[in-house]
Amino acid sequence: MDRVYIYGLVDPRTNDVRYIGYTKNIENRYQEHLKDCKRIKTHKTNWINQLLKLGLEPTKIVFDCVGSEDRCLCENAWIT
Repeated sequence: MDRVYIYGLVDPRTNDVRYIGYTKNIENRYQEHLKDCKRIKTHKTNWINQLLKLGLEPTKIVFDCVGSEDRCLCENAWIT
């Protein structure tokens, strides 16, 4: 059974969780979020771009580690 991490991206200015997702590799996924800002325009990437312009980056936090078959249920539980 594969394990995945339920994680969040936190605004370092306010400590608010601004994004929740799941991944097998937190560091790789975090780097993908930062790279996405250069080519994709979404609410999330706009927020990250604002941070980058201030010399800041989102903080990553791990909420849970679960079996891959439970990832959607757990991710939704953290979102709500």
